[in-house]
Amino acid sequence: PQNIYGRNVAREQKELEDKQVIKSLSARVELFVFRQANCPHCPLLEKHLNSFAKKYGFKVEAVAQDNSTSSYFKTHNNPAIIKQLQLSVMPTVIAVTKDSSQRFELARGAVSIPDLEDKALLLAEFLKNQHKQSVDKTP
Repeated sequence: PQNIYGRNVAREQKELEDKQVIKSLSARVELFVFRQANCPHCPLLEKHLNSFAKKYGFKVEAVAQDNSTSSYFKTHNNPAIIKQLQLSVMPTVIAVTKDSSQRFELARGAVSIPDLEDKALLLAEFLKNQHKQSVDKTP
């Protein structure tokens, strides 16, 4: 669009479409936040992740390596999985498809809600392209 009104309408439409894409992604993936007690960034990320999850309908669980607990999410103590995933930075958010066949790093360190939205849109686009490629290969 050439004028400010047209650009605003186009931006609002894009934002609405993006919200729908992220909401549909919440039906396909679950989120896991990996945390530890001495992490100064974990509470801030978890606060933002909680708001993001409520806004879009994501299920989130926390995984700790040191018996710490999240103020926002059900927390599992599982240092073995953190070691297996070779996670060295906390907090880290990983999206796992509901069938557990794929996992994707969504965030590392303290990030904002817009950052989470941007990463979720990238993940949705990746999954869409991956699905399209598998359909195209089907005889």
